[in-house]
Amino acid sequence: MAKVKGTSWVIAALLGLAAIGVTAVLTAAEATPPRVHAELPAIVPAELPFNILISADRPVSFTLSYGGEQHEAVAQELRLELLALSGAQTLTLSARDRAGNASHHRFEIFGIPLAQPLVRAPERVIPGEPFSIRVALPPEAIAISELRISLADMPLRVFRNDSEAVALGAVPLGSAAGEQLLTIKLIDGFNRTVVANHTLRVGDYPQPVQELNVAANVLSVVTPENRALEAAVVEAAQAAAKPEPVWREPFLLPAEGRLSSPFGAPRRFVRGGQVAFHHGTDIAAPVGTPIMATNRGTVVAAGFYPIRGGFTMIDHGGGVFSHYFHQARLHVQVGDLIERGTLIGEIGSTGLSTGPHLHWEMRVSGISTDPLAWVDRMFP
Repeated sequence: MAKVKGTSWVIAALLGLAAIGVTAVLTAAEATPPRVHAELPAIVPAELPFNILISADRPVSFTLSYGGEQHEAVAQELRLELLALSGAQTLTLSARDRAGNASHHRFEIFGIPLAQPLVRAPERVIPGEPFSIRVALPPEAIAISELRISLADMPLRVFRNDSEAVALGAVPLGSAAGEQLLTIKLIDGFNRTVVANHTLRVGDYPQPVQELNVAANVLSVVTPENRALEAAVVEAAQAAAKPEPVWREPFLLPAEGRLSSPFGAPRRFVRGGQVAFHHGTDIAAPVGTPIMATNRGTVVAAGFYPIRGGFTMIDHGGGVFSHYFHQARLHVQVGDLIERGTLIGEIGSTGLSTGPHLHWEMRVSGISTDPLAWVDRMFP
């Protein structure tokens, strides 16, 4: 009997120890804070949604705070989509199990801000005045996938350097005074779009009408057929324009002489005739006076025509072209890549001309601009 009692006592004692051990193990497990694993980005584009995935080693009550908003859920795995805020932001997370044990976590998330284009453009221009629009490029982290600049809904050619994008513009001669809308549309590497508008005030361009009274035999070259022929030559050359500027130095005056007729002057070839604007600057000089390329570029037209006479057209890239009329001799041909100051021809009086002179034009995307506004400048 004693043996049985002893055995029973030992068994009872062992069972008691086992119970104590189990209780001890459970207490230790319940006292351990939940282990949490979080998958979320450290850098996100602001104003776009991003995803996070959070999991715990047991079912918990999650509490997450970001940008002033709080999210709560009871789960072992939690997926959320959040809207990214701009700048440095803190995301806090707590996970609490049913025994009240909790773990707390902080994550720093930087929201790459939406690029706000810094635009430099004139407030006021007059018709025919060339001008530059400059847009400062954002940091490299906000890569620009597309940048469009338009004036009065007409797209301008845009080119970039290391720190900014540049577009050259002009309001055509004859445009009415008023306001024109300059629109800058930027799409970044995250496909976010920003649109900035700038109002350009167009001023009056009052100039007295010049009465030239050109002889009928000189005017006889101005026919619809000749106009169409020469317009086709210019349009074809412009269609193959180089997108990027090729010049690296300021523009220069292409010939020495007297400035005989200013840019933009309204004039009539015969009394009572239709008013036409003068799209270039005339430099009067003796026949044979050298004509130099105003800047580096490629010759895209060269020949003798009824109205323009001896004519050379140079593509400087970026939508900028120079035109040279009424030459007696040409020293270049189509396809020549020439440097600033290269001899391209000689002053004459060919085509629609009443005396030896150079008619010099500077055009931006086909719009005539004041040539003197380019002299000694890289950009107007």
